[in-house]
Amino acid sequence: MSNGTQQHRTLEGLIAETRAHLVSLDYGKDTLRHMDNCWKTFANHAKSKGVVYFSFDFGLRFLMERYSVDPFTKETSSYRRTMSRAITALADYHKNGFVSKRRPTRQHVWHEGYRDACVAFMGNAASRLAKSSLRLHRCNLERFANYMVSIGIHSVSDITPDAVDGYIETYAGYSKRTVSYACYVMKSFFNFALDNGYIPKIPPFF
Repeated sequence: MSNGTQQHRTLEGLIAETRAHLVSLDYGKDTLRHMDNCWKTFANHAKSKGVVYFSFDFGLRFLMERYSVDPFTKETSSYRRTMSRAITALADYHKNGFVSKRRPTRQHVWHEGYRDACVAFMGNAASRLAKSSLRLHRCNLERFANYMVSIGIHSVSDITPDAVDGYIETYAGYSKRTVSYACYVMKSFFNFALDNGYIPKIPPFF
């Protein structure tokens, strides 16, 4: 789905499409049930305010005013974490047309144009990173590759500086640490791809 079309979805439609997307990512039934409860609460709140269309600003105000939740900081309460994740999932799908899966429960299937480079990069990373860091690397790389495919760039060698700029913009509102780590993984991936012949030359991204 194009970003322009996605922007005009009602909140009700956006919730339905985001849920279907999470099902396609193999989210568990319990997780989906908790998300459904959060979305129902959010949808009822929006209805009480006369809000029909989703905006991240409205979602942020809802989290802060009703639950004192900042989605960009770590929450200790399980319910607050789920509520925050439910809203940020809507925001991700609303803006980008996909949701970054933070804890994959099955092996990720890379798009054909990214498979060889990404599998090789992750294999190299596995030999030197702890499991927690490896998971973060994989999640960031999956998010990056999914974004590129979503905007029509189906091969590592076709990535452009403008596409990279667009990807970085999807992190608007995230903490500096999160953005910095995303850029670090992306730069490491490009350096690996260059050194191993997956791209002919390093693009002038950094």
